[in-house]
Amino acid sequence: MDSCNVVVFHDFYPHDDWIKVGTHFYNEHFIKKGCRVLNLVHAGSILSLLKPNVYKLKRMSSALRGNILVDQPGVGKYNVSGIITFFQQRNELQILNSEFFSKHYFMLSYPPIKSIVNSWGHADILFFNVFNAGVYYQIDAKLKIFRIQDHFQTHPLDSGFYKNIMEKIDIILTVSNPIYDMAVKQRGTSEGVYLLPNGCDIDKFLEKYPAPLEYENIPRPIALYVGGMGAGHFDWDLLINLAKRRPDVSFVLIGRANNIVDLPKNVYILGYRHHDELPAYMQHANIGLIPLCDNTQIRAVERPLKFYQYIASGLPVVTVSYGAMKAMAPQAILANTPEEFSNGIDQALGYTLGQRQSLQEFSKQFSWDNVFKRFDEIISLHYPEWLQ
Repeated sequence: MDSCNVVVFHDFYPHDDWIKVGTHFYNEHFIKKGCRVLNLVHAGSILSLLKPNVYKLKRMSSALRGNILVDQPGVGKYNVSGIITFFQQRNELQILNSEFFSKHYFMLSYPPIKSIVNSWGHADILFFNVFNAGVYYQIDAKLKIFRIQDHFQTHPLDSGFYKNIMEKIDIILTVSNPIYDMAVKQRGTSEGVYLLPNGCDIDKFLEKYPAPLEYENIPRPIALYVGGMGAGHFDWDLLINLAKRRPDVSFVLIGRANNIVDLPKNVYILGYRHHDELPAYMQHANIGLIPLCDNTQIRAVERPLKFYQYIASGLPVVTVSYGAMKAMAPQAILANTPEEFSNGIDQALGYTLGQRQSLQEFSKQFSWDNVFKRFDEIISLHYPEWLQ
């Protein structure tokens, strides 16, 4: 496929961000297939600097550096270019949260999106997700793929903006049954809509790693959470009440957490850790936690990425069970209240080596290799040249 040009639109930089999400793995798959890949990243809007922080400034700086060539030894090369817009979809200013602005917010960008693509060549395939759906109107391509990874409250899939895209797009990929059902409803047909759940780089999490140095000073047992901790996503009240109820357990949190005060002494926020470092933290913890909020986005999730990573590391999981998240049972212990989580922790601490190994065996079916085998089949239905 060395003649195929692919444009992948990201939320996070694929070469230097600590987080690694589904789009990054799709990007790697395109590269392995021999495609020329242009990665576009929405570094943020000028208006977002009304409330600046180190993370936003770093992303803006990356965008201003211009086009970056990244070499992945043994895989291939790809280009990355950051985009800065004046405003963005679902902006800080509610007046901009309209269908018109959702459709046109990428028209005003630095550098201009179309000029980047034109100078790079052309696009045979455009791949994008919910956050960057407006790019659908800015880049011409033979095949356009819309991957719906979540049903965000800030990006309602039942809006007219998304309906218009879903009616016209070539391929819609959905990661859960609730999202699939909504996409079919919006599109008016199941044709071109596919259920393709998340995967996991299983081998990375099955490989054995030494314990992180931080764990030497953290009392055991360790209940670990890895991921976003923003308001409306991570249930801080649940976590804090659980920590108070269980002073005998250390609660270790990996990810970005802003302005959290008065935490119990047995809660440890370690901050960012690179994706390649996560297996060590998971393998040497005792429990994997998923204490998320009850809202539309969470209810549409069946198995988040962290679930696959936890069980591939042999880590028992205690998770909320809102909506479709019940699908994680029986490989996860379901709980919604501090009391239920506490009981779940006791149950998880009783897991035998055999039970942990069973979780690892179960995880193998969710490898990204299996996901991409199906992905290639889907593309070939709409773009026959793909398998040539």
